[in-house]
Amino acid sequence: MIGIGLGCLVALRLVVGTHRIRLKFLDNHSKLLEVDEMDESEKKARKTAARDQASEKAADILLKIRRERNLSQVQLAQVSGRKQSYISRVESRQQNISLGTLQEIVNAVDGELVIDVKL
Repeated sequence: MIGIGLGCLVALRLVVGTHRIRLKFLDNHSKLLEVDEMDESEKKARKTAARDQASEKAADILLKIRRERNLSQVQLAQVSGRKQSYISRVESRQQNISLGTLQEIVNAVDGELVIDVKL
């Protein structure tokens, strides 16, 4: 057993995958978890990857809508109040789409947008 005096702090730094975690053990035996700041290039790479993944999923959703409702880009644009060029850019992953806009398009074809998180 290790005794820790008042005001004493012991820190342990771990690297788990790409996350740097610092564990601090305080005198009352409580733990604090802190995530070190990632360098700017790592932040930018993660942000870009997240946007690319979201764009891909949005494109897949629009393609699924059109396939299952047998709609052209022009028809989907008319029904949803968007321009055909916008639908095209989203489907080709050249344009990001907000969740709100995606929800509006799904609603326009009487669909249901289901968002799920797996941890």
